[in-house]
Amino acid sequence: MFNIIEKANQETETTDKDNKIKLPHVLILDEINRVDLSRVFGELFSAMEYRNKPIETAIKGITLIIPDNLYIIGTMNEIDFSVERMDFALRRRFLWKFKGYDKDVLSNMLSQNLHDTLSEYIEEFVDACTLLNEYISTEIDELGVDYQIGHTFFAELPKIYEQNANLTGKSRSKLKLYKEARDILWRFSIEPMLEAFLGNTDKEMVQNYMCNAEKIFTHAK
Repeated sequence: MFNIIEKANQETETTDKDNKIKLPHVLILDEINRVDLSRVFGELFSAMEYRNKPIETAIKGITLIIPDNLYIIGTMNEIDFSVERMDFALRRRFLWKFKGYDKDVLSNMLSQNLHDTLSEYIEEFVDACTLLNEYISTEIDELGVDYQIGHTFFAELPKIYEQNANLTGKSRSKLKLYKEARDILWRFSIEPMLEAFLGNTDKEMVQNYMCNAEKIFTHAK
């Protein structure tokens, strides 16, 4: 943290002979809610609010000055129980933006990572992921849009495809290998996650939801 603050304060870019601007620096804190933020941030809370002003720390002789060109981005899963324990002091120092499932983003991710032989199945797979998230958002009353499944889970398909093909042989048809990879993704990643989300729901209802969700994801009749 101290290193990036120092760099953000020092590094400049010359625009002409008389003017200089500070280069933008970005600090990304993934899953920011996984730690005790009040202890981790400490005096940083004040330094984030009073930009360009020296803030004394508990360490004698050390001050914090956060410049305007340092952008701090935190990511989190809103359904995580630990979000409820977040300090209000942190909440009010950030702008909040919901980032849900986006089929175009998933399509781009798959296009960059999918094996060439799987490219013809991208559209079908993305449509299945989209329909599944629509079902979760609108048809399962116990869940909703906050429980949509994110891109990174679906984007595991290429890795699963390659590993399965290497283990079982690549001589089989592309369609069969694709379906096997999709079914493995469902069985070991998507299905357990949905069941966990529905943990306190009536067992019969859970079974019904899961059956419908699997049919949607696998295009089963």
